[in-house]
Amino acid sequence: MHLLAIIDKSRRQQENNAISDVLGGIQEAGIQLTEVVAPPGIPGEEPRGMATSEPLIAPMPAPWFQRSRVLAGLLRDIGRPLPDVVLCMGDSAGNLAVDIADALDCPLLAECWLSSHLKRPPVRPHLVAGYVTASAGLASALRERKQHELIVTVPFPVHQPSQMEDLPEAAPSIAILDSAMDHKSAKCLLDGLRGVVQEIPDLQICLELTKASGDPIWKYAESIGLLDRISSISNASNLGPLVSDCTLTILASSEFASRSVVDMAMARGRVVVQADHPLLSEAQRSHQCILLEPTPDNWARTILDLLHDPDRRAKLGQAAQQHVLTRNDPDVVYSTWTQLLHEVSKDITYPFATTGTSR
Repeated sequence: MHLLAIIDKSRRQQENNAISDVLGGIQEAGIQLTEVVAPPGIPGEEPRGMATSEPLIAPMPAPWFQRSRVLAGLLRDIGRPLPDVVLCMGDSAGNLAVDIADALDCPLLAECWLSSHLKRPPVRPHLVAGYVTASAGLASALRERKQHELIVTVPFPVHQPSQMEDLPEAAPSIAILDSAMDHKSAKCLLDGLRGVVQEIPDLQICLELTKASGDPIWKYAESIGLLDRISSISNASNLGPLVSDCTLTILASSEFASRSVVDMAMARGRVVVQADHPLLSEAQRSHQCILLEPTPDNWARTILDLLHDPDRRAKLGQAAQQHVLTRNDPDVVYSTWTQLLHEVSKDITYPFATTGTSR
């Protein structure tokens, strides 16, 4: 069995550690892996694979006048035996994945992780053998829309953390994720935090931003006097252990994105807070704190209630931890991926369309 995985730059930045873990687990199961990644962003920098030492390099997306040349080069350099399955990870990887799968006459799987993929998946349904997502809620919605007969839920692998208890003397802290996806909702949350900081002066805020001083959310935080409480990071997924040590993890966007760092926080017994969304699964509603009406006052009240009630945090955190460490068990995740790849390559995947998950 030979898997060709095509990962674009954006998806790699978003979920580098989780995707590397998945690909490494697939390799350990005895599946040959070839990676295609985007060129390095720095001139002269050596290209690096996520789970292999010598990946193939291709622009994503390739300019239309270069597509045939890029495809010919990749087909020449792909290892033998030829791939049995092509896996697309990233919106910009779609065209290249379709070209290669068509040239090799092999099935194509595409990953979905955003609410926008309900209307516009990374690859059109008639061009893929199926879709894979880490989100049970997104998978259910894709099935309801009849996007494809094969839609499989495979969660991100989460390893049991070595230290999961709260540090009793540590100052309270909050990690805020996804502010760049929805500036309006992020500003609403920051407005609520003004009241929280007044009541809890030593509160520390870790804010995920696309950039620091030029980011509109950073500027807004400065305008309302919160900057002295904020430390900024560019990608929470690559700093999972640090972010998941915060007392609360809050998703600022009203949009939906499936992220491994949320599962990691839950695995450490932390409470995840987010606004309600149609794509939230029943498990998320049961094991997270869901805000039905995300107004500044409601954000402030919810955050203060949680920070002042360690017993409630512990109860929520323990339930979340148990759920994630069972659902996201790495051995189960790797086994599900391996089974899926073997069955897709043999065109006998329909049982997955009904079970559709490793939960």
